[in-house]
Amino acid sequence: MSDFPRDKSALKALISQAQTRDQFRLKRDLDKFDLSKLDPNNQAWLSWCGRLQRSIDKVQARKALVPNIQYDTALPVVGRR
Repeated sequence: MSDFPRDKSALKALISQAQTRDQFRLKRDLDKFDLSKLDPNNQAWLSWCGRLQRSIDKVQARKALVPNIQYDTALPVVGRR
C-alpha cells in the first residue's frame, strides 16, 4: 500500500479517482501529512493509503458492473444514433 507517490499533486490526482464521498476526507487528511519527513511505515500513512486504495477499488468495481449495451442493427433506434 505504501507504493503511492510522495508528491501531493500526484496523490490529489489519485484522490480524484476515489469515490466522491471519500474525496473530501482523503484530501483533508492528506494535508495533515508532511510527506518530506514521512516514515513509510507510519501507521497513519498506511491507514490513509489503505482507505484511498479501497475507495479506488470500489469505483473500479462499480465501473466493471456497468453493462455494455448493444442494439440490434434491425431496430429503428440504431438509425438515429
